Amino acid sequence: MDKRANRPRKLNKAGFTLIELLISLVITLFITSAIYWSIVTALQSWAYMKDELLLQKVLSQAMQEMIEGTPDTYGLRDALEVVRAYNGEVEVVYPWTDSTHMAQSGLNIYELDKNIKAGTSIPIGEARAPGADTYSPILISMLDWGKREELNKIQILSIVAPGSQMRFTYHPDPKRDPDTETSYKWVEDEGQIYRDDSSGRTAISKNPFGVKISKLGLRYFDNANKEISEGGDVADDELQFIGGIEISVEAQFPAKGGKTGKKKDLLSFVSLRNSPAKSGALNLKEGARFPIPDSKHVKTLFLTNLTGIDDRDTLQIVASPDHGDDWCITITFSRNGLTTPKIASYTIEYPRGKTVFTDTPNTNVDLGLNLTSLGPNGLYDYDLDQEGQDIVDLEGNVELKVTKMDIAGAVLFVK
Repeated sequence: MDKRANRPRKLNKAGFTLIELLISLVITLFITSAIYWSIVTALQSWAYMKDELLLQKVLSQAMQEMIEGTPDTYGLRDALEVVRAYNGEVEVVYPWTDSTHMAQSGLNIYELDKNIKAGTSIPIGEARAPGADTYSPILISMLDWGKREELNKIQILSIVAPGSQMRFTYHPDPKRDPDTETSYKWVEDEGQIYRDDSSGRTAISKNPFGVKISKLGLRYFDNANKEISEGGDVADDELQFIGGIEISVEAQFPAKGGKTGKKKDLLSFVSLRNSPAKSGALNLKEGARFPIPDSKHVKTLFLTNLTGIDDRDTLQIVASPDHGDDWCITITFSRNGLTTPKIASYTIEYPRGKTVFTDTPNTNVDLGLNLTSLGPNGLYDYDLDQEGQDIVDLEGNVELKVTKMDIAGAVLFVK
Protein backbone atom coordinates (compact mmCIF):
# COMPACT_ATOMS: atom_id res chain seq x y z
CA MET A 1 0.00 0.00 0.00
CA ASP A 2 1.32 3.41 -0.99
CA LYS A 3 2.00 5.48 2.08
CA ARG A 4 1.59 8.75 0.14
CA ALA A 5 -2.07 8.08 -0.33
CA ASN A 6 -2.69 8.58 3.42
CA ARG A 7 -0.87 11.93 3.55
CA PRO A 8 -3.13 14.97 3.96
CA ARG A 9 -3.36 17.14 0.81
CA LYS A 10 -1.91 20.68 0.89
CA LEU A 11 -4.62 23.37 0.34
CA ASN A 12 -4.25 25.77 -2.69
CA LYS A 13 -4.29 29.30 -1.21
CA ALA A 14 -3.51 31.20 -4.48
CA GLY A 15 -5.26 34.79 -4.82
CA PHE A 16 -4.80 38.59 -5.10
CA THR A 17 -2.77 40.36 -2.56
CA LEU A 18 -3.83 43.71 -1.15
CA ILE A 19 -1.21 45.50 -3.24
CA GLU A 20 -2.45 43.83 -6.42
CA LEU A 21 -6.01 44.92 -5.63
CA LEU A 22 -4.92 48.51 -5.05
CA ILE A 23 -2.98 48.55 -8.30
CA SER A 24 -5.96 47.19 -10.23
CA LEU A 25 -8.23 49.79 -8.67
CA VAL A 26 -5.87 52.58 -9.64
CA ILE A 27 -5.65 51.29 -13.23
CA THR A 28 -9.43 50.98 -13.42
CA LEU A 29 -9.76 54.53 -12.10
CA PHE A 30 -7.39 55.87 -14.75
CA ILE A 31 -9.21 54.05 -17.53
CA THR A 32 -12.61 55.20 -16.28
CA SER A 33 -11.37 58.79 -16.01
CA ALA A 34 -9.96 58.68 -19.51
CA ILE A 35 -13.25 57.37 -20.89
CA TYR A 36 -15.20 59.98 -18.93
CA TRP A 37 -13.14 62.92 -20.16
CA SER A 38 -13.22 61.56 -23.69
CA ILE A 39 -17.00 61.51 -23.55
CA VAL A 40 -17.11 64.99 -22.00
CA THR A 41 -14.77 66.36 -24.68
CA ALA A 42 -16.77 64.68 -27.42
CA LEU A 43 -20.02 66.13 -26.05
CA GLN A 44 -18.49 69.59 -25.79
CA SER A 45 -17.16 69.36 -29.33
CA TRP A 46 -20.52 68.18 -30.57
CA ALA A 47 -22.29 71.04 -28.78
CA TYR A 48 -19.80 73.54 -30.21
CA MET A 49 -20.18 72.20 -33.72
CA LYS A 50 -23.95 72.09 -33.34
CA ASP A 51 -24.00 75.79 -32.38
CA GLU A 52 -21.64 76.61 -35.25
CA LEU A 53 -23.82 74.76 -37.73
CA LEU A 54 -27.03 76.37 -36.47
CA LEU A 55 -25.52 79.86 -36.64
CA GLN A 56 -24.18 79.13 -40.11
CA LYS A 57 -27.57 77.83 -41.22
CA VAL A 58 -29.39 80.97 -40.06
CA LEU A 59 -26.78 83.28 -41.59
CA SER A 60 -26.71 81.43 -44.91
CA GLN A 61 -30.49 81.34 -45.16
CA ALA A 62 -30.87 85.08 -44.48
CA MET A 63 -28.02 85.98 -46.85
CA GLN A 64 -29.35 83.70 -49.60
CA GLU A 65 -32.83 85.23 -49.42
CA MET A 66 -31.46 88.78 -49.49
CA ILE A 67 -29.18 88.17 -52.47
CA GLU A 68 -30.93 85.53 -54.57
CA GLY A 69 -34.52 85.72 -53.30
CA THR A 70 -36.86 82.72 -53.22
CA PRO A 71 -38.75 80.84 -55.95
CA ASP A 72 -41.50 83.46 -55.56
CA THR A 73 -39.45 86.63 -54.97
CA TYR A 74 -36.50 88.49 -56.45
CA GLY A 75 -33.24 89.09 -54.61
CA LEU A 76 -30.91 92.10 -54.53
CA ARG A 77 -28.98 90.74 -57.50
CA ASP A 78 -32.07 91.41 -59.68
CA ALA A 79 -32.69 95.00 -58.53
CA LEU A 80 -33.34 97.52 -61.31
CA GLU A 81 -32.45 100.47 -59.12
CA VAL A 82 -31.64 101.38 -55.53
CA VAL A 83 -33.99 104.07 -54.23
CA ARG A 84 -32.51 104.39 -50.70
CA ALA A 85 -29.21 103.14 -49.32
CA TYR A 86 -28.39 103.21 -45.60
CA ASN A 87 -25.98 101.32 -43.36
CA GLY A 88 -28.63 98.95 -41.99
CA GLU A 89 -31.37 99.23 -44.60
CA VAL A 90 -31.70 99.22 -48.38
CA GLU A 91 -34.72 99.86 -50.61
CA VAL A 92 -34.81 98.68 -54.21
CA VAL A 93 -37.15 98.32 -57.17
CA TYR A 94 -37.54 94.95 -58.88
CA PRO A 95 -39.05 94.17 -62.29
CA TRP A 96 -42.84 94.35 -62.06
CA THR A 97 -44.98 91.80 -63.88
CA ASP A 98 -48.57 92.66 -64.74
CA SER A 99 -50.43 89.44 -65.59
CA THR A 100 -53.99 90.72 -65.22
CA HIS A 101 -54.87 91.06 -68.90
CA MET A 102 -56.60 88.73 -71.33
CA ALA A 103 -56.48 89.47 -75.06
CA GLN A 104 -59.78 90.75 -76.47
CA SER A 105 -60.86 90.81 -80.09
CA GLY A 106 -60.45 94.24 -81.65
CA LEU A 107 -58.59 95.67 -78.66
CA ASN A 108 -54.88 96.44 -78.95
CA ILE A 109 -54.38 99.10 -76.25
CA TYR A 110 -54.15 98.02 -72.60
CA GLU A 111 -53.66 99.95 -69.38
CA LEU A 112 -51.04 98.49 -67.01
CA ASP A 113 -51.68 98.21 -63.28
CA LYS A 114 -48.55 100.28 -62.51
CA ASN A 115 -46.82 103.24 -64.12
CA ILE A 116 -43.70 102.70 -66.21
CA LYS A 117 -40.76 104.79 -65.04
CA ALA A 118 -39.98 107.51 -67.55
CA GLY A 119 -36.74 106.90 -69.42
CA THR A 120 -36.76 103.12 -68.98
CA SER A 121 -37.01 100.46 -71.65
CA ILE A 122 -40.17 99.28 -73.37
CA PRO A 123 -41.94 96.53 -71.36
CA ILE A 124 -41.43 92.90 -72.30
CA GLY A 125 -44.70 91.46 -73.58
CA GLU A 126 -45.70 87.76 -73.60
CA ALA A 127 -48.90 85.87 -74.41
CA ARG A 128 -50.12 82.34 -73.70
CA ALA A 129 -52.72 81.10 -76.14
CA PRO A 130 -55.78 79.23 -74.82
CA GLY A 131 -54.80 75.64 -74.07
CA ALA A 132 -51.04 76.39 -74.32
CA ASP A 133 -48.61 75.75 -71.47
CA THR A 134 -45.97 78.35 -72.27
CA TYR A 135 -45.78 82.07 -73.01
CA SER A 136 -44.46 83.42 -76.31
CA PRO A 137 -43.00 86.92 -76.90
CA ILE A 138 -45.21 89.56 -78.45
CA LEU A 139 -44.26 92.93 -79.91
CA ILE A 140 -45.53 96.00 -78.08
CA SER A 141 -44.92 99.74 -77.94
CA MET A 142 -45.56 102.37 -75.29
CA LEU A 143 -48.16 105.09 -75.70
CA ASP A 144 -46.56 108.36 -74.65
CA TRP A 145 -48.96 111.30 -74.64
CA GLY A 146 -46.64 113.82 -73.02
CA LYS A 147 -45.15 114.41 -69.61
CA ARG A 148 -48.45 115.48 -68.09
CA GLU A 149 -49.99 112.06 -68.72
CA GLU A 150 -49.35 108.86 -66.82
CA LEU A 151 -47.04 106.46 -68.60
CA ASN A 152 -49.09 103.29 -68.13
CA LYS A 153 -50.54 102.34 -71.50
CA ILE A 154 -49.11 99.97 -74.09
CA GLN A 155 -50.12 98.98 -77.61
CA ILE A 156 -50.02 95.41 -78.90
CA LEU A 157 -48.32 95.25 -82.30
CA SER A 158 -48.47 91.44 -82.72
CA ILE A 159 -51.49 89.32 -83.59
CA VAL A 160 -52.71 87.71 -80.36
CA ALA A 161 -55.52 85.14 -80.26
CA PRO A 162 -58.55 86.34 -78.27
CA GLY A 163 -58.66 84.76 -74.83
CA SER A 164 -54.88 84.55 -74.56
CA GLN A 165 -53.41 85.32 -71.16
CA MET A 166 -50.94 88.21 -71.42
CA ARG A 167 -48.24 89.48 -69.12
CA PHE A 168 -46.00 92.52 -69.25
CA THR A 169 -42.75 92.98 -67.35
CA TYR A 170 -41.34 96.46 -66.90
CA HIS A 171 -39.55 98.97 -64.69
CA PRO A 172 -42.22 100.51 -62.43
CA ASP A 173 -42.12 104.10 -61.19
CA PRO A 174 -41.65 104.01 -57.39
CA LYS A 175 -42.56 107.70 -57.06
CA ARG A 176 -46.03 107.10 -58.51
CA ASP A 177 -46.40 103.58 -57.08
CA PRO A 178 -44.51 103.31 -53.76
CA ASP A 179 -45.79 99.76 -53.25
CA THR A 180 -43.39 98.60 -55.98
CA GLU A 181 -40.47 99.18 -53.60
CA THR A 182 -38.92 96.35 -51.61
CA SER A 183 -36.87 97.05 -48.49
CA TYR A 184 -34.55 94.99 -46.31
CA LYS A 185 -34.17 96.33 -42.78
CA TRP A 186 -32.54 95.13 -39.58
CA VAL A 187 -34.58 95.76 -36.42
CA GLU A 188 -32.10 95.63 -33.55
CA ASP A 189 -34.64 95.27 -30.72
CA GLU A 190 -36.17 92.21 -32.35
CA GLY A 191 -32.94 90.74 -33.71
CA GLN A 192 -34.49 90.18 -37.13
CA ILE A 193 -33.98 91.18 -40.76
CA TYR A 194 -37.29 92.03 -42.40
CA ARG A 195 -38.29 92.17 -46.04
CA ASP A 196 -41.11 94.61 -46.82
CA ASP A 197 -42.87 94.55 -50.17
CA SER A 198 -46.35 94.69 -51.67
CA SER A 199 -47.13 91.30 -50.11
CA GLY A 200 -46.41 92.47 -46.57
CA ARG A 201 -43.64 92.04 -44.03
CA THR A 202 -41.57 88.87 -43.68
CA ALA A 203 -38.81 88.06 -41.17
CA ILE A 204 -36.27 86.41 -43.46
CA SER A 205 -33.99 85.58 -40.50
CA LYS A 206 -36.69 83.88 -38.41
CA ASN A 207 -35.67 80.43 -37.12
CA PRO A 208 -36.69 77.83 -34.51
CA PHE A 209 -33.27 77.81 -32.80
CA GLY A 210 -33.54 81.10 -30.91
CA VAL A 211 -30.77 82.67 -33.00
CA LYS A 212 -31.01 86.46 -33.36
CA ILE A 213 -29.38 88.80 -35.85
CA SER A 214 -27.11 91.02 -33.77
CA LYS A 215 -25.74 93.15 -36.61
CA LEU A 216 -26.34 94.04 -40.26
CA GLY A 217 -23.89 96.19 -42.18
CA LEU A 218 -24.25 97.40 -45.78
CA ARG A 219 -21.54 99.10 -47.84
CA TYR A 220 -22.12 100.34 -51.37
CA PHE A 221 -19.70 100.36 -54.31
CA ASP A 222 -19.71 101.70 -57.85
CA ASN A 223 -18.85 99.74 -60.98
CA ALA A 224 -15.12 100.34 -60.40
CA ASN A 225 -15.38 98.86 -56.88
CA LYS A 226 -14.93 102.28 -55.29
CA GLU A 227 -16.93 102.70 -52.11
CA ILE A 228 -19.54 105.45 -52.31
CA SER A 229 -20.93 105.00 -48.79
CA GLU A 230 -17.96 106.09 -46.68
CA GLY A 231 -20.23 108.44 -44.74
CA GLY A 232 -22.67 105.62 -44.00
CA ASP A 233 -25.53 106.56 -46.32
CA VAL A 234 -25.54 107.18 -50.08
CA ALA A 235 -26.74 110.54 -51.39
CA ASP A 236 -29.72 110.51 -53.76
CA ASP A 237 -27.60 111.78 -56.67
CA GLU A 238 -25.25 108.82 -56.35
CA LEU A 239 -27.80 106.01 -55.99
CA GLN A 240 -27.74 105.11 -59.70
CA PHE A 241 -23.97 104.57 -59.52
CA ILE A 242 -24.33 101.66 -57.08
CA GLY A 243 -23.08 98.54 -58.83
CA GLY A 244 -22.48 96.26 -55.86
CA ILE A 245 -23.33 95.87 -52.17
CA GLU A 246 -21.17 94.32 -49.46
CA ILE A 247 -23.38 92.63 -46.85
CA SER A 248 -22.12 91.65 -43.40
CA VAL A 249 -24.45 89.82 -41.01
CA GLU A 250 -23.78 88.69 -37.44
CA ALA A 251 -25.92 86.09 -35.66
CA GLN A 252 -25.94 85.28 -31.94
CA PHE A 253 -27.48 82.80 -29.52
CA PRO A 254 -29.32 84.32 -26.53
CA ALA A 255 -27.26 84.87 -23.36
CA LYS A 256 -27.50 82.10 -20.74
CA GLY A 257 -26.48 82.12 -17.10
CA GLY A 258 -25.00 85.57 -17.41
CA LYS A 259 -22.77 84.45 -20.25
CA THR A 260 -22.82 86.06 -23.70
CA GLY A 261 -24.27 83.81 -26.36
CA LYS A 262 -22.05 82.46 -29.10
CA LYS A 263 -21.67 84.70 -32.19
CA LYS A 264 -20.81 84.13 -35.82
CA ASP A 265 -20.63 86.48 -38.79
CA LEU A 266 -20.87 86.10 -42.55
CA LEU A 267 -19.64 88.47 -45.26
CA SER A 268 -20.80 88.47 -48.88
CA PHE A 269 -20.76 90.74 -51.92
CA VAL A 270 -23.57 90.98 -54.47
CA SER A 271 -23.18 92.49 -57.92
CA LEU A 272 -26.36 94.23 -59.10
CA ARG A 273 -26.49 92.91 -62.64
CA ASN A 274 -29.43 95.12 -63.71
CA SER A 275 -28.27 98.37 -62.14
CA PRO A 276 -27.56 101.46 -64.27
CA ALA A 277 -23.92 101.27 -63.15
CA LYS A 278 -23.56 97.83 -64.77
CA SER A 279 -25.32 98.62 -68.03
CA GLY A 280 -23.91 102.12 -68.40
CA ALA A 281 -27.49 103.45 -68.71
CA LEU A 282 -27.70 106.65 -66.67
CA ASN A 283 -31.14 108.13 -66.00
CA LEU A 284 -31.09 111.86 -66.64
CA LYS A 285 -32.83 114.52 -64.61
CA GLU A 286 -32.35 118.24 -64.39
CA GLY A 287 -29.43 119.10 -62.11
CA ALA A 288 -27.81 115.65 -62.37
CA ARG A 289 -24.01 115.56 -62.49
CA PHE A 290 -21.77 112.55 -63.10
CA PRO A 291 -18.34 111.71 -64.54
CA ILE A 292 -17.96 110.42 -68.11
CA PRO A 293 -14.91 109.36 -70.18
CA ASP A 294 -13.05 112.11 -72.02
CA SER A 295 -13.15 112.60 -75.81
CA LYS A 296 -10.24 110.24 -76.41
CA HIS A 297 -11.48 107.30 -74.34
CA VAL A 298 -15.26 107.43 -74.75
CA LYS A 299 -16.74 104.50 -76.69
CA THR A 300 -20.47 105.09 -76.34
CA LEU A 301 -22.42 108.26 -75.59
CA PHE A 302 -25.95 107.58 -76.83
CA LEU A 303 -29.12 109.39 -75.81
CA THR A 304 -32.24 107.18 -75.85
CA ASN A 305 -35.49 106.22 -74.05
CA LEU A 306 -36.78 109.76 -74.53
CA THR A 307 -40.27 109.90 -72.97
CA GLY A 308 -42.83 112.36 -71.67
CA ILE A 309 -42.27 114.88 -74.46
CA ASP A 310 -44.38 117.89 -75.37
CA ASP A 311 -43.95 120.25 -78.30
CA ARG A 312 -40.97 122.64 -77.96
CA ASP A 313 -39.46 120.81 -74.98
CA THR A 314 -35.72 121.22 -74.52
CA LEU A 315 -32.89 119.07 -73.15
CA GLN A 316 -29.50 120.68 -72.52
CA ILE A 317 -26.34 118.80 -71.55
CA VAL A 318 -22.95 120.32 -70.70
CA ALA A 319 -19.63 118.43 -70.52
CA SER A 320 -17.01 120.20 -68.41
CA PRO A 321 -13.34 119.05 -68.28
CA ASP A 322 -10.93 119.88 -65.47
CA HIS A 323 -9.08 122.14 -67.87
CA GLY A 324 -10.26 123.61 -71.15
CA ASP A 325 -13.57 124.64 -72.64
CA ASP A 326 -17.05 123.29 -71.90
CA TRP A 327 -18.97 121.44 -74.62
CA CYS A 328 -22.72 122.07 -74.67
CA ILE A 329 -25.54 120.53 -76.71
CA THR A 330 -29.11 121.81 -76.66
CA ILE A 331 -31.78 119.52 -78.14
CA THR A 332 -35.24 120.79 -79.09
CA PHE A 333 -38.22 118.47 -79.62
CA SER A 334 -41.37 118.87 -81.67
CA ARG A 335 -44.73 117.16 -81.50
CA ASN A 336 -47.96 117.39 -83.47
CA GLY A 337 -50.90 116.18 -81.42
CA LEU A 338 -50.55 112.53 -80.36
CA THR A 339 -48.03 111.62 -83.07
CA THR A 340 -44.58 110.33 -82.20
CA PRO A 341 -42.35 113.19 -80.95
CA LYS A 342 -39.35 114.19 -83.06
CA ILE A 343 -35.89 115.55 -82.44
CA ALA A 344 -36.47 118.82 -84.24
CA SER A 345 -32.99 120.33 -83.89
CA TYR A 346 -29.82 120.41 -81.86
CA THR A 347 -27.22 123.12 -81.34
CA ILE A 348 -23.61 122.65 -80.23
CA GLU A 349 -21.68 125.33 -78.37
CA TYR A 350 -17.90 125.08 -78.01
CA PRO A 351 -16.83 126.76 -75.87
CA ARG A 352 -20.15 127.26 -74.14
CA GLY A 353 -21.78 130.42 -75.36
CA LYS A 354 -20.32 130.14 -78.86
CA THR A 355 -22.53 128.30 -81.36
CA VAL A 356 -20.42 126.21 -83.73
CA PHE A 357 -22.96 123.84 -85.27
CA THR A 358 -26.74 123.49 -85.70
CA ASP A 359 -28.69 120.69 -87.36
CA THR A 360 -32.38 119.87 -87.89
CA PRO A 361 -32.62 116.06 -88.17
CA ASN A 362 -36.41 115.92 -87.56
CA THR A 363 -36.12 112.22 -86.65
CA ASN A 364 -38.40 110.18 -84.38
CA VAL A 365 -37.24 110.12 -80.77
CA ASP A 366 -37.35 106.30 -80.94
CA LEU A 367 -34.08 106.46 -82.91
CA GLY A 368 -32.30 108.37 -80.14
CA LEU A 369 -29.25 110.59 -80.71
CA ASN A 370 -25.63 109.49 -80.91
CA LEU A 371 -23.52 112.24 -79.32
CA THR A 372 -20.34 110.81 -80.85
CA SER A 373 -21.65 111.08 -84.40
CA LEU A 374 -23.19 114.46 -85.04
CA GLY A 375 -23.23 116.42 -88.27
CA PRO A 376 -21.72 115.47 -91.63
CA ASN A 377 -18.05 115.58 -90.57
CA GLY A 378 -18.03 114.99 -86.82
CA LEU A 379 -15.89 118.06 -86.14
CA TYR A 380 -18.05 119.16 -83.24
CA ASP A 381 -19.34 115.92 -81.77
CA TYR A 382 -18.06 114.69 -78.42
CA ASP A 383 -15.47 112.06 -79.32
CA LEU A 384 -12.20 112.11 -81.26
CA ASP A 385 -12.58 110.49 -84.68
CA GLN A 386 -9.77 108.39 -86.15
CA GLU A 387 -8.99 111.03 -88.76
CA GLY A 388 -7.94 113.35 -85.95
CA GLN A 389 -9.56 116.46 -87.47
CA ASP A 390 -11.96 117.08 -84.57
CA ILE A 391 -12.22 120.52 -83.07
CA VAL A 392 -13.74 119.30 -79.79
CA ASP A 393 -11.24 117.65 -77.47
CA LEU A 394 -12.13 117.27 -73.78
CA GLU A 395 -9.23 115.81 -71.82
CA GLY A 396 -8.78 114.43 -68.31
CA ASN A 397 -11.66 114.23 -65.84
CA VAL A 398 -14.93 115.27 -67.47
CA GLU A 399 -18.19 115.95 -65.63
CA LEU A 400 -21.50 115.85 -67.46
CA LYS A 401 -24.28 118.13 -66.20
CA VAL A 402 -27.96 118.22 -67.16
CA THR A 403 -28.63 121.94 -67.07
CA LYS A 404 -32.16 121.89 -68.51
CA MET A 405 -34.65 119.07 -68.97
CA ASP A 406 -38.26 119.71 -69.92
CA ILE A 407 -39.03 116.12 -70.95
CA ALA A 408 -40.04 113.52 -68.35
CA GLY A 409 -37.36 110.90 -68.97
CA ALA A 410 -34.18 110.09 -70.87
CA VAL A 411 -31.25 107.71 -70.60
CA LEU A 412 -27.66 108.28 -71.62
CA PHE A 413 -25.68 105.13 -72.39
CA VAL A 414 -22.05 105.76 -71.44
CA LYS A 415 -19.08 103.49 -72.02
